[in-house]
Amino acid sequence: MDNQPISQTPELCCKNDRLFKALALIIGILIVIGLFGNIYLLLQKQKPPEQSGTLPTSAPAEILATPTIDPTADWNKYTSSLLGISFKYPSGWFSHKEQTIGGVSERPNKIYEVVFSYPVDNPSPQDFVSGQKAGITISYTPEPEQAFDVYINQLMGQEFGGKLHKSEVFIAGIKAIAINVNEPPTNRFIVFDNNGRYFISFNIERNEQYETYRRAFDQILSTFKFQ
Repeated sequence: MDNQPISQTPELCCKNDRLFKALALIIGILIVIGLFGNIYLLLQKQKPPEQSGTLPTSAPAEILATPTIDPTADWNKYTSSLLGISFKYPSGWFSHKEQTIGGVSERPNKIYEVVFSYPVDNPSPQDFVSGQKAGITISYTPEPEQAFDVYINQLMGQEFGGKLHKSEVFIAGIKAIAINVNEPPTNRFIVFDNNGRYFISFNIERNEQYETYRRAFDQILSTFKFQ
């Protein structure tokens, strides 16, 4: 008897198709679940840790910043209505009342002047006394005789015991001319106009170093205010 191929019945084919589709659906669901699971784990790793109620161990940078200390906070203050200025000067310096120069027929223009000395009392701006190391003289002329540029050129032509070096500085926003005697300086002059002419002389004793007092001189200038 010849062997005849066994043909599948329609019912068996339908069962196989349904089984295949069911397996494919289950596999697809498992793949989707695995995919979402991996995404969830990845997001959990990237999520920042929840903050607890405890305070941070370090303070913000703004709180840790060191406040600016004013080096002139404990300095003495000098105010002069005649000179029209106020400023601070270090403790240990001697200040003197203003004196008026001129105002007479042979010298009609008045000059108001005030002197400071360190570390001993000396009201004279002309000569250093025993023990004096530094001094400051501030002069104010309400009605100067010469134009500013002419006056500066005249100063630059005078003998002050060394070579003169000129530069520009600002005093309370007013442009001024600084004249250094020698470099590094042994003396310094500041000249500027502001409702009159100001002449500030910073002097040191011959055996002293100007650099020792430069910072104090600059800080004094930084406190200048005009009335």
